[in-house]
Amino acid sequence: MFKSFKKNSLFYTIFFYFITAIFGAFIFLLFTNTYYLNILQEKTKEQYAHELKNLSETLNTIVEEIHYTTAMFNTTEDLREILTTRWSFKNDDLTVLTNSMHALSTFKRTKSFIHSIIVISEEDDLVLTNFGTGRIEEFFHVLMDYDKYDTDYWLNVEGIRERYRLLPPSIVTNNVTKVKTKVIPIMQFSADNRIYTDPVIVNLEASYFESLLNETKLSDNSILFHFTQDFILSITDAEPHLPLSEDALIQLAQDNQEKARDIIHINGKRYLIVTYNSPMFHHTVCAITPYSDLWRESWSILILALIIFSIGLVLLTFLSFKLSSKIYAPIHSVTLRLKEQFSSDSDTTIKNDLDFLNHSFQSILSEIVKLKADLNLAIPYVCERYLVSLFEDSEILNEEEVVDFLAQYDFNFPNKNFMVIYSVLNFNKSFYELHTKAEFNAICQGSLLIANESFSALEHRYIFSPAANQICVILNLPHELDKKKITESIFKYHDALDIANNLLIVHSGVGLMYSNLNGLKKSYKEALEASSQITYLTKSMIRTYNPTDNTNNFSRYTIEEENHLINYLLQGDEAMVMQQYDMILDRNLKENISCHALKELYLRLYNTTLRVINRRNHNIYDIMGEDYINISSQLGELHIDKLYTYVKNVYLRTILIHNKECAAKDIKNLKAYLDAHYTEDIYLDAIAEYYGKSANYMSKYIKKTLGVSYQDYISSLRIEKAKDYLKSTNISINDISKKIGFNTRYPFIRKFKILEGITPSEYRQLHKVL
Repeated sequence: MFKSFKKNSLFYTIFFYFITAIFGAFIFLLFTNTYYLNILQEKTKEQYAHELKNLSETLNTIVEEIHYTTAMFNTTEDLREILTTRWSFKNDDLTVLTNSMHALSTFKRTKSFIHSIIVISEEDDLVLTNFGTGRIEEFFHVLMDYDKYDTDYWLNVEGIRERYRLLPPSIVTNNVTKVKTKVIPIMQFSADNRIYTDPVIVNLEASYFESLLNETKLSDNSILFHFTQDFILSITDAEPHLPLSEDALIQLAQDNQEKARDIIHINGKRYLIVTYNSPMFHHTVCAITPYSDLWRESWSILILALIIFSIGLVLLTFLSFKLSSKIYAPIHSVTLRLKEQFSSDSDTTIKNDLDFLNHSFQSILSEIVKLKADLNLAIPYVCERYLVSLFEDSEILNEEEVVDFLAQYDFNFPNKNFMVIYSVLNFNKSFYELHTKAEFNAICQGSLLIANESFSALEHRYIFSPAANQICVILNLPHELDKKKITESIFKYHDALDIANNLLIVHSGVGLMYSNLNGLKKSYKEALEASSQITYLTKSMIRTYNPTDNTNNFSRYTIEEENHLINYLLQGDEAMVMQQYDMILDRNLKENISCHALKELYLRLYNTTLRVINRRNHNIYDIMGEDYINISSQLGELHIDKLYTYVKNVYLRTILIHNKECAAKDIKNLKAYLDAHYTEDIYLDAIAEYYGKSANYMSKYIKKTLGVSYQDYISSLRIEKAKDYLKSTNISINDISKKIGFNTRYPFIRKFKILEGITPSEYRQLHKVL
């Protein structure tokens, strides 16, 4: 087919220019990437300079706040006496110690990153902290064992003209709990113009400062650290690509400040380094970013260049093919497309592509004729959809335009008066369990034929289906309204669709008769409104629109009724839930509330069960699954019967899940549950909720089952356990109270004395003597 084609110089010229343009674009992108990398470097440097400055100011503020906050020590007379005088402990100074410890605890709570505060009284061999007191040697070997500082260090340190001093970070080990914490000690020598006789040690959580550094990182592989002239205070997680010691990192940062070098090479790799030196407290923050991170950000340009280059090669191949067949290509392209859609089944001999095109065009013309015939069949459906869209619009109809549009498709109304009957087919759950989707569709289609037969006594009728389970009958009536015929037709239609076992319930709304197309629209809306006011609780399934029915726009649903529903739901009492549910609906229906008010009532009932579902730590999506409907957003579109069925189904499924959970939580095992969890912060309401009962019911059940009240039983378990600790261990009273479930020691001591007649300390001393 292409043998007669002869390539000429134009082909080579275009091909050469195309290749030149592609390679030129590729080279340009390479240079652009290099230029972009330089810009990115400067941008990263500026960003880090700004971020490091902000970080340094934050660190300055933290240190300064710590220093100035210690001035609050001076507001506590007892603690000020310890810090600023040569105070000596006496046996009657317990109040001084208690007040001082309280002041230290208050200071610790001012900042979340403060680990602990320590005051050393060498003269009395006493350490005072925010969590207690102790002997110096015992304290620094047992409770606060620093890996970098021994006891002698703290006893011999002196501050020469210093308000405070930052110390290198250290791991502090509590040899009782085996908990290790990295801290940054700050030694306070004075505050508020008062010089301390003994230094105050404020331990800061190192992890907090490391988190500040991590938040400042601009790339994943960057390393940030904060240091003084001699040591690093905090550093982000070490990366394997930069295996340097802390001294080496400090030296790199100092070289950067002295020699103004932004680019460094380590182990053959390039890094961008940025530092910021704080003039206030003589500390420095530094960021080191590998160049590979910058390359990663600019890599998209290189990828784009490769993609364009690859696409260019494909385009060149395609272009050469186009040039070699420039005359034949349009015909060949059309032929290929038609071959994808048509295949010749006839005996007609196709000699070439032109012959194939001629045969294909004839087939297309035949298909167009068939399509026109199919469109003629669809025209009534189009007209019906057009009318429904007009009915649902709030604007007044331009009757001439509507008549002209319908006249194009021979869709005419010979009479001027109209009445609309709107029916809804409601299939219950049992129907869907017994029948298939195909059977559902067949019944809906058959209902159209039944409606047409039922209204056959009325000459001009138009019957269509706005939705799968909905039938709309438009009666085009003469001046006189034959109510008897219309009533008989409606009842005949309902009787024909009366299915045994209530698998299907049909209810119909009837609009009033009006003239002209705007009257038709009004009758349609009235029929729809009347239909929506029929529910399963309504006695009659046929309702004629009455303008006085919608005078009540407010539903009644009291807080007391809602509380009853919530309690019944929490208890899983299905009978009471359904009784309360139907009672609320029945009362409102008897008051003839409007359709809008009834829908709002359903929404409020739905929200009630949502509160119960959330309280049970479930969600409505898991409970309803594929049946879930967003009532809040679809309230205006949903039919009343659909709302009734759905909300009731939500209630029933909520009860079902509750009963399943309660079956798994046997209340007979309550004593075992209390015996296993009495050391936790448990309370009666939580236990009642766990077993799906009310707190009042659970209280009576415990009293009846165990013979004592809930609080007395829990207290007895806790006190018995405390007695074991007091007799067999040296654990402090405070720690024992926490171990057995008390938040603080004071309620524990009070309860112990009530039950045992003596305090825990007296009990321990008594048993040691014995």
